[in-house]
Amino acid sequence: MRLTDEIQDQFLYRGQAVYLDLAFSTVMKLQDLENDDQLSDISKISIGLQMLIKNYDEIEIPDLMTKINMYKFIVSEFISLKDEQEAQEQTPSESEKYDSGAEIFDYHEDAERLYASFLVDYNIDLIEQKHTLHWYKFIALFRGLSKDTPMKEAIYYRTVKIPAETKYNKEHVQQLRKAKNAVKLKKQTNTLQSGLAKASQFLKGSR
Repeated sequence: MRLTDEIQDQFLYRGQAVYLDLAFSTVMKLQDLENDDQLSDISKISIGLQMLIKNYDEIEIPDLMTKINMYKFIVSEFISLKDEQEAQEQTPSESEKYDSGAEIFDYHEDAERLYASFLVDYNIDLIEQKHTLHWYKFIALFRGLSKDTPMKEAIYYRTVKIPAETKYNKEHVQQLRKAKNAVKLKKQTNTLQSGLAKASQFLKGSR
């Protein structure tokens, strides 16, 4: 995101403007959709498009493959940013101290941490702004949270590597383990891109 650019939340499809709902709460609901085991991948894409496109009823989408491609386009061009692990910024010299494969956050499990952190750092009430705060702005503010906020502290302990225990650092290692267990995520979450490839392959195979 650049301050000199206008936030783009629309695109042309067959000469018709497609208007997007990119409030951060909408994107979070897409995450819920991705993790719903009761729905097929194709259903998720259809529902996702209805959630994302404000003027969905005015848009003619001729077939399922077009739906998949449109969903991929919206997610990749308007939602997917750099890896979410940038929320825990690291310098090259620090990278060996952190676990790059660790689960960093979950919008539901961390709801209270996010709410408190935004309120403390920015005086932003996320509940009041759930329909107005744009996804890009939310991510920029999320990444800018100070290190002593509940959210950033949780991210730190989730990603920090526990060093090998010695007689000199035994107490420190025990404290780290206790802190990591206290903020450990209970579930694994999917990315917004998950399921698209499977759905695409299914359609190709059904022809």
